[in-house]
Amino acid sequence: MRQLISPLTRHLLLRAIGLSGGVLAILQLRHLSGPWSGALCGPWGCGPTLEALLACHLAWIVLLTPGLIYVCRRCQPQTWQRVGRALLGLGGLGLLFVAIQVGVDVSRSASGWENPWLPQRFLFRLAGLVELPTVQLIVSGAALMVAARLRRGNLGAAAELSGSAPSAH
Repeated sequence: MRQLISPLTRHLLLRAIGLSGGVLAILQLRHLSGPWSGALCGPWGCGPTLEALLACHLAWIVLLTPGLIYVCRRCQPQTWQRVGRALLGLGGLGLLFVAIQVGVDVSRSASGWENPWLPQRFLFRLAGLVELPTVQLIVSGAALMVAARLRRGNLGAAAELSGSAPSAH
């Protein structure tokens, strides 16, 4: 009797279901309430509730984590470094996007660039940017680069102890 689903397809399907369940579970954090609950407000306006922001940002972490685990398990530290740089670059583009948005907003306002709230407005816009994982990409990229450096350092130290040269893979 033939199997309806190959083992690889079953494996990928189970992983997709697990990832979807993880994202759905994290997004339920928006229903939490506590003494820290409420929206972020200031002279620049109000944003979504802290619970919703936390849920959305953590959902991006859940979505990025399998790719990071794959890179760490299957690739050499040099590849970790390259992927880390790429993630940092993408995160930098996200920061540039936010800076352009804030710049356009500020140029339209009456107070212009003398606005004392400019840094807070930038951070507020960055925190509210849940459509793109800007902060998560920067943190993931930096973590991969640090892990690559630590891993290469550990490989070099182990090679020195054993008397052989570290491999250049």
